[in-house]
Amino acid sequence: MTIKIFFTAHGWTGPLAETFTFERVRQATQAICTTLRRMQNYSDNFPPRLVIGHDTRFLMPKFARAAAEVVTQNGFDAFLIETPVPTPVIGWAIKDEVVTGGMAFTAADAPADDGGLLFFSAQTALAPMELTSEIEEEMGGPMGDRVTKVPITPGEIIDTDPRRSYYHQVSRFVQLPLIAKANLDITVDYLNGAAGGYLREILAQANGLVRETRQVPESQFGGLVPKLTRQNLQALQQLVLTPRTPLQVGLGLNGDGSAVAVVDASGAVLEADDVLALLVRYLSEVRDYEGTVVLPEGEGPLTREYCRSKGIDVLDVEGSDWRLIGEMMRTGGAFIGADLHGGIALRAHLLQPDGILIGMLILETIAHYKQNTSAQLHALRATIEEPAAAKR
Repeated sequence: MTIKIFFTAHGWTGPLAETFTFERVRQATQAICTTLRRMQNYSDNFPPRLVIGHDTRFLMPKFARAAAEVVTQNGFDAFLIETPVPTPVIGWAIKDEVVTGGMAFTAADAPADDGGLLFFSAQTALAPMELTSEIEEEMGGPMGDRVTKVPITPGEIIDTDPRRSYYHQVSRFVQLPLIAKANLDITVDYLNGAAGGYLREILAQANGLVRETRQVPESQFGGLVPKLTRQNLQALQQLVLTPRTPLQVGLGLNGDGSAVAVVDASGAVLEADDVLALLVRYLSEVRDYEGTVVLPEGEGPLTREYCRSKGIDVLDVEGSDWRLIGEMMRTGGAFIGADLHGGIALRAHLLQPDGILIGMLILETIAHYKQNTSAQLHALRATIEEPAAAKR
């Protein structure tokens, strides 16, 4: 029987124990190793080394361990993250350990019974289509034990825990003392995903406080599909409407912590375009970030209008595929990119979306302006209208 495994914009996903099995995980891992070995003259280090991590889903730790065993059989070292972590933390470990790439066993915000594998390059971006096409080609052919016993010295499985290093990385980008001293009413809904407790731990570095809900990571996500839908955010909206201070905000994170939703003081869920526009304004005007903005073609009208008014170039990609967004950010001089579905990346941090960092930056905008997000949006729209009025 011939089996084909395909990588899409969401990696390789499938129902656990049906199409996402240990045999196929080993097959996919071997194909990745064979492809990297063939490319090793062009790799950032020799021999290749991979970070391997996983989220909270059932069997994900065992899939990650099985992949690490295949990696070491190929003579590569595997930096194995034993604890479930959000996907951006795996991305940071790739950068922090200076390795050839990374494997994240997660299905992001898909149903709990799905398994998934994301493969990232050394630049922390989702592997481009050319690379995944080579891996898919390598995986072709009949099923069976495809793990090659190469005649080389086996690599090592190196246990690693990048969480503290990730907290420190976020603290480099975000002004935690400013947020902690601003007396914000912050509520975070983690949807029982892998990012549970992360904002609390990060803000604790500056003695900041948050109110949390569904913060305990669970393999079944408390019965939810851990996606940032209007229905899933209703509980967060109600909590935001019982404020403790005048400056309040709600943040929702999806199952693997890669995407964020923002609930305004009024209880309204902001459009992803609004969130991005607020960040582009703040980062360019206050934090002096320079460069272009990457967006899905034809989407993001508010962000586009703001960029046009400020002379910021926008680069278009087809659809909301992070294989394309990450590559365009890398080559196009972008300081920020977004899929307009809750995923936003900062080039100076990672070439993949990080809902945790972006949520923290939204808190920083509220602390800096001393305005809730609705007031910030009003001010942003005013800056667009003023130049337009002056031209008339």
